[in-house]
Amino acid sequence: QPPAVFAHSAILYLNLMVLFGGQPANAKYRSNSTFGMDLASKEWLLLLVQGEFPKNRAYHSAVTGGDFMFVFGGRDSNTDGFNDMYCLHLPSMNWEMLEGWGSLPPPRYAHGCATSRNQMLVYGGCSRGKFLNDLYQYNMDTNVWTQLEISNGPGQVPKTIEFPACQAHFEELFVVGNGAISLDLADTSSSPAGNILPSTVQLPAALTTPVLVCYETELHLLDQHLWISTAIAERLWHPRLHSSFPRGYRWMVKEFLNCLMRQGILLDVALLCGVFGYLSAYEDFQSAAYTEDSDS
Repeated sequence: QPPAVFAHSAILYLNLMVLFGGQPANAKYRSNSTFGMDLASKEWLLLLVQGEFPKNRAYHSAVTGGDFMFVFGGRDSNTDGFNDMYCLHLPSMNWEMLEGWGSLPPPRYAHGCATSRNQMLVYGGCSRGKFLNDLYQYNMDTNVWTQLEISNGPGQVPKTIEFPACQAHFEELFVVGNGAISLDLADTSSSPAGNILPSTVQLPAALTTPVLVCYETELHLLDQHLWISTAIAERLWHPRLHSSFPRGYRWMVKEFLNCLMRQGILLDVALLCGVFGYLSAYEDFQSAAYTEDSDS
């Protein structure tokens, strides 16, 4: 079982959830350990990986592409960010460092990341104490990076979105943090137009651990004490919770959530400072409305 840790990543491959890196509780170092959970048996596994391991890191991103997990960016205890790319071949558990080509992103951490077809999209993040507002596209087949210039659609796109959460849906990328925009990816030969997403709820000035997941035709945004959703066609955020998250969420100090969708079930992996890792599943996701006393 993993130790208590935050700022890690989690991806889903077949029936295996793969967790990588992060910062262990009450420690000054970052981790490069790789754990798995068999979602059928609900058992944690220390995966026996080999090859060229990534450096220890936290606040990185990880996505699945075919039989591979791609890990980008993040930071360790001594640097202000990485811009390297590693892939883990999941059937063989072999790590490999990938030499990227083209317009490589500057080093960064706490960025947003999503996949669309064979492309990994990286938005924003933090570098040298400053928040970024750029968008890069990585082709997982050719290892080529391309910078996409964001242009303004209707309304003024925020200069920066801090600690962004990203989710791609067909030819559109949704980015949510202390603001909410959508980017049209249909024609990447031109600049993707950014459109502001309105809301019936006030987005916090800063979201500390935002997670954005797509379930059928809805987007769901979760943070420490926030759960809002929108029908993608509607483009208007609505609150989903009556009061707050289930009971365990009240005790978070340095929390970092990783949420994955699997057959209509939201899998929430919360590895918390001072608390050992646990997995919770919200099965009635469409109609979820929890109260203070919920034990889900």
